[in-house]
Amino acid sequence: MVRLIQNGELKTVVRDIEQDGYLSVLLDPAEVAEALRLIRPDGYLRSTLAEFFGINASAVRYLVDKRYLELVRARHPISRKSVQVVPYGAVDQFLQRYIPGKHYAEFRGGSTRKVSDQLIKERVPFIQMPEECSGRIFRRSEVTSGVEELANRLPFSHDEIAWPEL
Repeated sequence: MVRLIQNGELKTVVRDIEQDGYLSVLLDPAEVAEALRLIRPDGYLRSTLAEFFGINASAVRYLVDKRYLELVRARHPISRKSVQVVPYGAVDQFLQRYIPGKHYAEFRGGSTRKVSDQLIKERVPFIQMPEECSGRIFRRSEVTSGVEELANRLPFSHDEIAWPEL
Protein backbone atom coordinates (compact mmCIF):
# COMPACT_ATOMS: atom_id res chain seq x y z
CA MET A 1 0.00 0.00 0.00
CA VAL A 2 2.76 2.38 0.97
CA ARG A 3 4.59 1.69 -2.29
CA LEU A 4 1.43 2.39 -4.30
CA ILE A 5 0.86 5.69 -2.48
CA GLN A 6 4.50 6.81 -2.76
CA ASN A 7 4.64 5.96 -6.47
CA GLY A 8 1.46 7.97 -7.10
CA GLU A 9 -0.37 4.94 -8.48
CA LEU A 10 -3.52 5.66 -6.46
CA LYS A 11 -5.60 8.68 -7.40
CA THR A 12 -7.79 8.69 -4.30
CA VAL A 13 -5.63 9.23 -1.21
CA VAL A 14 -7.25 11.38 1.49
CA ARG A 15 -6.28 12.04 5.09
CA ASP A 16 -8.87 12.03 7.90
CA ILE A 17 -7.73 14.72 10.36
CA GLU A 18 -9.70 13.11 13.19
CA GLN A 19 -7.53 9.95 13.09
CA ASP A 20 -3.83 9.30 13.67
CA GLY A 21 -1.36 7.05 11.85
CA TYR A 22 -2.44 4.57 9.23
CA LEU A 23 -6.09 4.93 10.24
CA SER A 24 -6.02 8.50 8.96
CA VAL A 25 -5.33 7.41 5.36
CA LEU A 26 -8.51 6.88 3.36
CA LEU A 27 -8.36 5.01 0.04
CA ASP A 28 -10.84 3.88 -2.60
CA PRO A 29 -11.16 0.07 -2.10
CA ALA A 30 -11.96 -0.62 -5.78
CA GLU A 31 -8.92 1.37 -6.92
CA VAL A 32 -6.67 -0.41 -4.42
CA ALA A 33 -7.96 -3.83 -5.47
CA GLU A 34 -7.25 -3.07 -9.13
CA ALA A 35 -3.74 -1.75 -8.38
CA LEU A 36 -2.82 -4.68 -6.12
CA ARG A 37 -3.90 -7.25 -8.65
CA LEU A 38 -1.18 -6.19 -11.07
CA ILE A 39 1.81 -5.73 -8.75
CA ARG A 40 4.46 -8.27 -9.60
CA PRO A 41 6.59 -9.62 -6.79
CA ASP A 42 10.27 -8.76 -7.19
CA GLY A 43 11.23 -12.40 -7.51
CA TYR A 44 10.84 -15.72 -9.28
CA LEU A 45 8.50 -18.53 -8.35
CA ARG A 46 10.60 -21.66 -7.87
CA SER A 47 9.02 -23.35 -10.91
CA THR A 48 9.79 -20.37 -13.15
CA LEU A 49 13.35 -20.15 -11.86
CA ALA A 50 13.85 -23.87 -12.52
CA GLU A 51 12.74 -23.38 -16.11
CA PHE A 52 14.95 -20.28 -16.52
CA PHE A 53 18.03 -22.11 -15.17
CA GLY A 54 17.27 -25.37 -17.02
CA ILE A 55 17.11 -27.43 -13.84
CA ASN A 56 14.31 -29.24 -12.03
CA ALA A 57 12.38 -28.35 -8.87
CA SER A 58 14.58 -30.64 -6.76
CA ALA A 59 17.67 -28.72 -7.88
CA VAL A 60 16.07 -25.38 -6.96
CA ARG A 61 15.11 -26.83 -3.56
CA TYR A 62 18.72 -28.01 -3.08
CA LEU A 63 20.14 -24.57 -4.00
CA VAL A 64 17.80 -22.93 -1.50
CA ASP A 65 18.58 -25.50 1.23
CA LYS A 66 22.33 -24.99 0.72
CA ARG A 67 21.86 -21.19 0.72
CA TYR A 68 23.01 -20.54 -2.81
CA LEU A 69 19.61 -18.85 -3.21
CA GLU A 70 17.12 -17.41 -0.74
CA LEU A 71 13.34 -17.49 -0.54
CA VAL A 72 11.14 -14.65 0.67
CA ARG A 73 7.37 -14.33 1.04
CA ALA A 74 5.39 -12.26 -1.45
CA ARG A 75 1.87 -11.99 -2.83
CA HIS A 76 0.92 -13.65 -6.09
CA PRO A 77 -0.11 -10.84 -8.47
CA ILE A 78 -3.35 -12.50 -9.54
CA SER A 79 -4.53 -14.78 -6.72
CA ARG A 80 -3.08 -12.51 -3.98
CA LYS A 81 -2.14 -15.66 -2.05
CA SER A 82 1.11 -15.80 -0.15
CA VAL A 83 3.89 -17.38 -2.23
CA GLN A 84 7.60 -17.90 -1.83
CA VAL A 85 9.85 -16.26 -4.41
CA VAL A 86 13.58 -16.03 -5.03
CA PRO A 87 14.35 -12.27 -5.11
CA TYR A 88 15.79 -10.78 -8.29
CA GLY A 89 18.83 -9.56 -6.35
CA ALA A 90 19.58 -13.10 -5.15
CA VAL A 91 19.34 -14.37 -8.74
CA ASP A 92 21.70 -11.59 -9.92
CA GLN A 93 24.25 -12.45 -7.22
CA PHE A 94 23.99 -16.14 -8.07
CA LEU A 95 24.49 -15.48 -11.80
CA GLN A 96 27.58 -13.38 -11.08
CA ARG A 97 29.25 -16.46 -9.57
CA TYR A 98 27.63 -19.34 -11.48
CA ILE A 99 26.36 -20.07 -14.97
CA PRO A 100 23.63 -22.62 -15.66
CA GLY A 101 24.59 -25.12 -18.34
CA LYS A 102 21.43 -24.14 -20.23
CA HIS A 103 22.56 -20.49 -20.51
CA TYR A 104 26.03 -21.44 -21.70
CA ALA A 105 24.58 -23.92 -24.22
CA GLU A 106 22.23 -21.25 -25.60
CA PHE A 107 25.20 -18.90 -25.96
CA ARG A 108 27.36 -21.56 -27.66
CA GLY A 109 24.52 -22.74 -29.89
CA GLY A 110 24.58 -26.38 -28.79
CA SER A 111 22.46 -28.74 -26.76
CA THR A 112 22.55 -28.33 -22.99
CA ARG A 113 23.65 -31.91 -22.40
CA LYS A 114 26.45 -31.80 -24.99
CA VAL A 115 27.84 -28.46 -23.79
CA SER A 116 27.58 -29.48 -20.11
CA ASP A 117 29.31 -32.80 -20.81
CA GLN A 118 32.11 -30.93 -22.59
CA LEU A 119 32.58 -28.57 -19.61
CA ILE A 120 32.68 -31.56 -17.25
CA LYS A 121 35.25 -33.21 -19.53
CA GLU A 122 37.31 -29.98 -19.29
CA ARG A 123 37.07 -30.33 -15.48
CA VAL A 124 35.12 -27.11 -14.99
CA PRO A 125 33.82 -27.17 -11.38
CA PHE A 126 30.07 -27.37 -10.98
CA ILE A 127 27.68 -27.47 -8.04
CA GLN A 128 27.46 -31.09 -6.91
CA MET A 129 23.79 -31.92 -6.39
CA PRO A 130 22.00 -35.14 -5.38
CA GLU A 131 20.86 -37.64 -8.04
CA GLU A 132 17.25 -36.44 -8.07
CA CYS A 133 18.46 -33.04 -9.26
CA SER A 134 18.79 -32.51 -13.00
CA GLY A 135 20.75 -29.83 -14.80
CA ARG A 136 24.24 -28.50 -14.22
CA ILE A 137 25.41 -25.18 -12.84
CA PHE A 138 29.06 -24.27 -13.36
CA ARG A 139 31.38 -21.83 -11.62
CA ARG A 140 31.48 -18.84 -13.96
CA SER A 141 35.11 -17.96 -13.25
CA GLU A 142 36.21 -21.40 -14.46
CA VAL A 143 34.39 -21.32 -17.79
CA THR A 144 37.23 -20.21 -20.05
CA SER A 145 35.88 -19.88 -23.59
CA GLY A 146 33.41 -17.16 -24.46
CA VAL A 147 33.17 -15.64 -20.97
CA GLU A 148 33.71 -12.06 -22.15
CA GLU A 149 31.18 -12.40 -24.97
CA LEU A 150 28.71 -13.99 -22.57
CA ALA A 151 29.18 -11.17 -20.03
CA ASN A 152 28.59 -8.55 -22.75
CA ARG A 153 25.32 -9.98 -24.05
CA LEU A 154 22.20 -7.88 -23.70
CA PRO A 155 20.85 -7.68 -20.16
CA PHE A 156 17.59 -9.47 -19.55
CA SER A 157 14.51 -8.18 -17.78
CA HIS A 158 13.61 -10.22 -14.73
CA ASP A 159 9.94 -9.20 -14.98
CA GLU A 160 9.70 -10.47 -18.57
CA ILE A 161 11.10 -13.86 -17.54
CA ALA A 162 9.45 -14.27 -14.14
CA TRP A 163 6.00 -12.84 -14.96
CA PRO A 164 5.57 -12.87 -18.76
CA GLU A 165 1.77 -13.10 -18.59
CA LEU A 166 1.41 -9.72 -16.83
